[in-house]
Amino acid sequence: MTMLVLAAIAGAITVSFADSLSGRILRAFYSIQRKTEKNPWRKILFTRSRCDYCHKEIPPAGLIPIAGYLWQQGKCGHCQNTISARYPVLEAAGAAYAALHLHLHGNLFTLAILLSAFPVAAVIFRTDSRYFLIPDAALLWTFLLSLALLGATFSAADFPFRLAPALVWFAIFYLLHFFSRGKMGMADVRLVLFLGIGLTFWQSLTMPTLAAVVGIVARLSGFHGKKIPFGIYLYLSFFLTALVPEVVIEKLFVK
Repeated sequence: MTMLVLAAIAGAITVSFADSLSGRILRAFYSIQRKTEKNPWRKILFTRSRCDYCHKEIPPAGLIPIAGYLWQQGKCGHCQNTISARYPVLEAAGAAYAALHLHLHGNLFTLAILLSAFPVAAVIFRTDSRYFLIPDAALLWTFLLSLALLGATFSAADFPFRLAPALVWFAIFYLLHFFSRGKMGMADVRLVLFLGIGLTFWQSLTMPTLAAVVGIVARLSGFHGKKIPFGIYLYLSFFLTALVPEVVIEKLFVK
């Protein structure tokens, strides 16, 4: 029970950090304000979080995931504007994910790798949803984290078997990129390969299908325009399929 609580705390803290970091990266490198940033990395790494309205620094107690929102009663202590409820909701989701993953898999190392992927995913969520862009640095970190995830459960006997779905999906996505004349971006093609490398056979086989289903539902519901930021759904499905044990997904395909 103690480990589950600690995992939940780590999940909430990681999500809070990822959300803050991705917002700073977006402003420093992709927004209009980027032209006035002389030392963007200093501002990204060494500045305190501020209110979205009055831009006053948030007090240390207010930075505590979930509890900080409750302590401030959902309002900025300076300007009294309402703080978005998405912050505690995302933090609670991160806590639930971490605790559930540890409960289902019992592997602290794989959980640490997945939590390390949260900031990368947050950057892709912001850039892809706003600019339909996946930064090369985010792709590189995804590749490295997937290699670490692969190494955590490496087995020479089933290594080719595990890589097969990722390579097949890479080929399918590349054909979609080719025949759509670039409507399916090459960044998405690389991302499906890099994410698939870190998953088991059935997880890797399921991930892009789940991403496509969620993306289509979002498109039909009017959540997006004509163009779908598919990188968001690939990463979301990556976390979801990584959460479900291999044997559970296998039973859905093999009876």
